[in-house]
Amino acid sequence: MSLLAHPDHPLFKHLNDAASRAKKMAGAFGGEADGEMAGSLHDIGKADVHFQKRIGNVATNASASADDSVKKPHAPHGAALALEKQLWPVAFAVAGHHAGLHNRPDLAALLNNYGTAAKNCLADLQKEPGADAFLSRELSGAKTLPDWLEKMPFSTPSERLEKMLAVEFYTRMLFSALVD
Repeated sequence: MSLLAHPDHPLFKHLNDAASRAKKMAGAFGGEADGEMAGSLHDIGKADVHFQKRIGNVATNASASADDSVKKPHAPHGAALALEKQLWPVAFAVAGHHAGLHNRPDLAALLNNYGTAAKNCLADLQKEPGADAFLSRELSGAKTLPDWLEKMPFSTPSERLEKMLAVEFYTRMLFSALVD
């Protein structure tokens, strides 16, 4: 059985397609790697058994419970994986791909609430045919910001403000690359 993103649409294919499109869109501002990461992570929570039950991809002998029909969030899982690596712009984009951008304290709370579930989803997804190394290489060597942004000076108060605003703008552009 393959994990599904939507009925009759494999999750692994969906994530790869989204990663490819987001990478291309983010290329306009030097964010290819982050765009690809955001696309790869955005729906990883759909690997959760609860989501798979809800879309009818997991057959059970027991009768369905009322909880099986309730939608639960799937975006925080990928955001938690990104936050674990301090990939804040990616985490913001992934967490907000249905709800809009969160504020930083709310986003930070996701790691505590979804970290274990996110790792379980990643492990289940890596069992899919062709996905044995899914994201492991990218997450292990991921950089927190693209080179052009990392190189901005940060010594004086005005430089710090300028860089913080640039990071915020970059995050919004990355979000747009993912959701557009």
